[in-house]
Amino acid sequence: MAKQQAHDSADRLRQRRRIGLLLVPVLLLALIGELLAFAPWETAATLPDRLLAPLPLAAVDPIGADTFLEREVDHFKKEQTADLLKASGVGWIKQEFPWSELEFSKTDGQGYYFDDKNNKSAWAKFDEIVAQAEANSISVIARLDRTPAWAARPQAQGGNEPPAHFSDFGDFVHDFVTHYKGRIHFLQIWNEPNLEGEWVQGQRVNPSAYVALLQEAATRARAVDPDIVILSAPLATTNEDWHDNPPNDPDRTHNMRETVYLDALYAAGAAPYFDIASANAFGYNSPPEEDPQPDRYNFRRVEALRAVMERRGDSNKPIWITEYAWNAPDTTVVQAADIKWGQVTLDQQADYTVRGIRYARAHWPWVGVLVIWYFRQVGDYPPTDAQYYFSMVTPDFVPRPIYAAVQAEAARLAVAGPGRHSALSASVQAGPGWGLHLARDPAGSAAPLYPLLVTRTATATLEITFRGTDLNLQLAPTGAATGEPTPRFYVMVDNDPHNAAPGLPRDAAGRAYIDGASATVPASAVPGGHEAAPLPAPRAVTVVAALGNQGVPGVHRVQIQGSGAGAALAGFEVYSTRSYVAVTVLTGTLIVVLLGDLLLLRRSRRAAAV
Repeated sequence: MAKQQAHDSADRLRQRRRIGLLLVPVLLLALIGELLAFAPWETAATLPDRLLAPLPLAAVDPIGADTFLEREVDHFKKEQTADLLKASGVGWIKQEFPWSELEFSKTDGQGYYFDDKNNKSAWAKFDEIVAQAEANSISVIARLDRTPAWAARPQAQGGNEPPAHFSDFGDFVHDFVTHYKGRIHFLQIWNEPNLEGEWVQGQRVNPSAYVALLQEAATRARAVDPDIVILSAPLATTNEDWHDNPPNDPDRTHNMRETVYLDALYAAGAAPYFDIASANAFGYNSPPEEDPQPDRYNFRRVEALRAVMERRGDSNKPIWITEYAWNAPDTTVVQAADIKWGQVTLDQQADYTVRGIRYARAHWPWVGVLVIWYFRQVGDYPPTDAQYYFSMVTPDFVPRPIYAAVQAEAARLAVAGPGRHSALSASVQAGPGWGLHLARDPAGSAAPLYPLLVTRTATATLEITFRGTDLNLQLAPTGAATGEPTPRFYVMVDNDPHNAAPGLPRDAAGRAYIDGASATVPASAVPGGHEAAPLPAPRAVTVVAALGNQGVPGVHRVQIQGSGAGAALAGFEVYSTRSYVAVTVLTGTLIVVLLGDLLLLRRSRRAAAV
């Protein structure tokens, strides 16, 4: 009997040892998996995206694309282009609104905006473009130029010459801003006036004349909409300068180097009449990181323009790059002599474009949007023309490698990481009912302008995507009239009102909400007729608190539904704070169980030896 009991005891001991030995790898794997899943260190995805604090009008969604939608005839092609734009993730389009295609004549000071040839309003096709952009949460930068025949100089030779009377252009700008008030907030006035081909044919370019045109346009636009944002014309990169030519040189140029031209604009008094300086930045044959040199064409050549702005005391304004590109021509069909913008491969075009955006965000706090030249053209350029190969999408709607690269970068930027973000950042999707309001730093008239998103209707909707555990909204009063109801923001997080911060009040239906600020803000005159309210001190409201803070911070979406007009979003702050209680308890428990198992194994081994 005793022998049988000893045998049974040995069997039980061996069984416990087998179980204990099996538990060791299981517990080790559980411990490693738990540490990987709830790592106490921050991941790269939660680190701030932009380490240098940008200027307010540079802290925006950085990716845009040039479009030619006004040239498209077929409606389905416009829709297909709009679908591809939305899928690409670009936040802006720069779209030309040719004066010559809108105002067909003028009688007794009244513009005629009806297309008799097609028997419809001249605004119709452009209204469709704006509506498509709005439906896809894409902001429009409107390029205004192209003098109609009735307004041109008698001796005009075509091209993009300015009008005989700048007041005619001012009237058009007034009518344009009136028509699109609250829908288009950004105007580019003319294009590349430092080139003879974009100014007066056969004559030297004239910075002072462009300043007069810019002044007329800005003054008339701001009189209609004080919140309009004026972009100066982008300047073509050129080493040609008529100052360098002998007077009798038969090959003399009428163009002007962009840095010389910009300096002349400041000398002629341009500063009060634009809010953003536009620039072109083509990479030609070089990677985006290549050092700039005075006579070399490359991406970082734009730094020379910035130096002019700083020397002229205008460093509070940002630069937006409204034509940004590398060209990838097919050399089997394009003649070498026709390759004017350099030559890279399709893969390099995709890679350099994304690297350039990242370089700008890492090193240039004064750069905002980079508008890629271009998204898609409608068949104006044949494949034998090098310009055909700038495109992100072919005329037949086939995406090129640059499309996928930009799409991936846009998706990355659409998630806000820890730090402070603008109301116009890529992670904010503002739906119908929101407008733009400009506020000025009260430090003085030379201080920067701050863009605010303002509720215009009671149905304004907005969504913020972020990675973190906490989010504070920065709200500011915008001058709601006395007697109007206080605006309210209803808040959900990941489509659930219960995920909103516990400190937010709830209505009878259990919806979390914020009472918007409401105050009358006096306007202050800004040089050039620009009216901008001083920036009130924003108040921080916590809408997400300690959400998922026991693990690695996840991606969340804050949905905001407006109720009432007059409240403004100045920006938001994301935090990634961790509570290590759960991971500490779980890790400790696994370690204790593992050590206990090893101890039992040791004891059972000794017992077996006895």
